[in-house]
Amino acid sequence: MWEGLGITYHGPAYDVSTYCPTSPSKSIGNACWMLDNDPNFKIDVLAPYCSRTDLIAFGHPAAVECGECTEIRVQRLDGGYNTIVVMTTDNPGSGGSTSSPELSTAGKEHLTQGTGKQLGDRLPFEWRKVDCMAEVLESSQPTPQPTPLQSTPQPTPQSADEVCTGDAEVDRILIASGVKAATRLEGSAVYTWGGFCQAARAIADSGFPLHAGTGSGASRVAQMLSNIASLLAQSMWESGGEAPWSACDENNYLGIETAPCTQRADGERYDSLTHPPACAVDLQMHMVAETHASWTPGPMSCVPGTVTEGCCWWGRGAIQTTGPHNYRMLQDEVIAKLTGFGDVDLCTNPEAICQHDQLKFIGAMYYWSSVVQEAASFKASLDAFVASGFSNAGSVVGGASFIAGTGGMVNNGFWGATPHGNSGRMAYFQQIIDAMKAAGMGEGLTPVEMTPAPTGCEATCKVQGETCYVSTWASPCFTPSGGKVECDTFAGEFCG
Repeated sequence: MWEGLGITYHGPAYDVSTYCPTSPSKSIGNACWMLDNDPNFKIDVLAPYCSRTDLIAFGHPAAVECGECTEIRVQRLDGGYNTIVVMTTDNPGSGGSTSSPELSTAGKEHLTQGTGKQLGDRLPFEWRKVDCMAEVLESSQPTPQPTPLQSTPQPTPQSADEVCTGDAEVDRILIASGVKAATRLEGSAVYTWGGFCQAARAIADSGFPLHAGTGSGASRVAQMLSNIASLLAQSMWESGGEAPWSACDENNYLGIETAPCTQRADGERYDSLTHPPACAVDLQMHMVAETHASWTPGPMSCVPGTVTEGCCWWGRGAIQTTGPHNYRMLQDEVIAKLTGFGDVDLCTNPEAICQHDQLKFIGAMYYWSSVVQEAASFKASLDAFVASGFSNAGSVVGGASFIAGTGGMVNNGFWGATPHGNSGRMAYFQQIIDAMKAAGMGEGLTPVEMTPAPTGCEATCKVQGETCYVSTWASPCFTPSGGKVECDTFAGEFCG
């Protein structure tokens, strides 16, 4: 039975030349010392394996013991498979378990060919246990199809790069805009454009679609594209700030031992965020982050019996999912509904978010669909942004422009609050919008001069019965007892 996901490579330590040809000076791996001293294994198993004429590799890609073999296959974009047999050597777990599937560099290069991915990307794969001495008979080519009796012209199938959201008009402009370059995703070793597109389709299938625009024609397409541009811009900033797409796991930016437990300004621990429904906090859980910035002390980790015991709930993903409650919501509302992820349970392995290209974006999209798009000002601001000819000033609703408002929702949970790094978020957004406009977004639309929106205080606070608006606060409205003078001390806007 085929199963498994997320293979990477280890480097020279697993090269075939390290183990073949066999000799007394060669070792089968530092976790297989019993096999090193077993002459029968070297003669009866390792030597015949090394003499195979098909492709072989060494590593620990799946749940088998040292000295046993698995057949690994990865599907190419043309529908066929790249296949290789791997003998397990260095197995970090017990009972054949492995938390990070790896194999030799040459083996990974072979599996990556024709998949549209890079060597550094984790590859979705399938595996089965096989006899180490039996060569693979299965062809790596697509299964031949019978020739039709009559030749009927068929539409040219779209390549994987041409299908993203599933909306043909939107996808055409995304591809023509060079979105991978505009968003800098093409240079990321952590995130992929393919992962974004898979997540965009999956989140729709889960019942939380990205806003598809209203009306019809060029205006609807522009609304959908502008929403995607904002999601991408916010994710760029959230995943690395001035170094976008560089982190999936939360970085230890405080440089402290207890960072996995919390880096919140109020000191509240992530593992205490257990409002029902929530994942159970398992004190025996041991996790090590998949990613970390070079300037940090190292990857986040939670280790039983230490100060990080139970602290496995740090932020993960393009817009980070944090805490047992949010992981449980994402698991139940989205992950459990996804095809191909039946073996993923964020409550027992929250790190899975950073182990699959699609899941790195899925939490961001779930938050975007269920929180950002539900903001009271979202649709009116997006409509105004497109109608005004993609003008930030023309899109101000509820005290913020479309890009600033969505940033406020992501960073502070409030539309009118100014997000951290707002200028950087806006610059990323403008780069993406400019690329989309150059590719035809908005062609044929006549910009409408928008009526100036009320000020933040008038639009946001006065309707709530409050008289002072402080844009930098998460909850920006209050009524100062000292009137305008007190409002001014907070650099607020008074509307009393």
